[in-house]
Amino acid sequence: MANAVVTSTGTTIKVEFNAVAPVVGYDVGYYQRSSLAQLQQDDTNDVVLVNMRDGSSFVCSLTGANNSLPIDTINGATPADNADLATKLAALMV
Repeated sequence: MANAVVTSTGTTIKVEFNAVAPVVGYDVGYYQRSSLAQLQQDDTNDVVLVNMRDGSSFVCSLTGANNSLPIDTINGATPADNADLATKLAALMV
C-alpha cells in the first residue's frame, strides 16, 4: 500500500493517508490551501515541518524518517528528495 498522496485544487488540499491511516486516525483529510501557514526544512534535510494556521502541524518526508509522515507524490509528481518535497509543498500555499 502506498504512503500519503497529496493532490490539490484551486482552494483545497486532499491528503490520502493510505498505509499511515491507522497512525493518523483517518483515511483522507481535506485542508484549505490557505490554512498552510509555514514550512520548515530541518538542518539535516531529513524532514519537512508543515505548520497549519490552527496550530497543528505535520512532520513529513519521503522516507518516513524520524517518525514523519511519508509522502509518495504531490499532484502526481514524486519529489526527488526532501528539499524538492519542501518546494512542492510550498507551491501549494496561497
